[in-house]
Amino acid sequence: MSESTSQADEVIAALKAFINRIDQMLELISEKSSITNIEKKDLQALLRDLKNDITDALKRRTVKETRSPQNIYESNFFEPAVRNGHAFLKIKINSHPINSNWFHSLCKVRIDFSEPLAHLLKIREDMEKMGPI
Repeated sequence: MSESTSQADEVIAALKAFINRIDQMLELISEKSSITNIEKKDLQALLRDLKNDITDALKRRTVKETRSPQNIYESNFFEPAVRNGHAFLKIKINSHPINSNWFHSLCKVRIDFSEPLAHLLKIREDMEKMGPI
């Protein structure tokens, strides 16, 4: 596996991880008209952690928590996703997941991660077809 392929795979994994976390929250609130206080607190903790991790990723602009320079996949796919996710994830952590319509906001942020992921997956597929260079 080439370094380029490895870098693309790391960005794919990072984007998928953010999407999975968003999906987890969406599943917990979808089609619900009410939730318990325990569910509310759990969702607020998940949101806080997600927002913190997106903010941290935006600050470092890379997938890994190292001081390594940003690679082409991070600059073209990862950084724009976390930048948009950060910009549109304006849900207040102490708000109510149902009454404050978290669902709509989380869906928007999910798209911010899904679109770059879809483009990168297509590029990755093309890399596989081309074989080693």
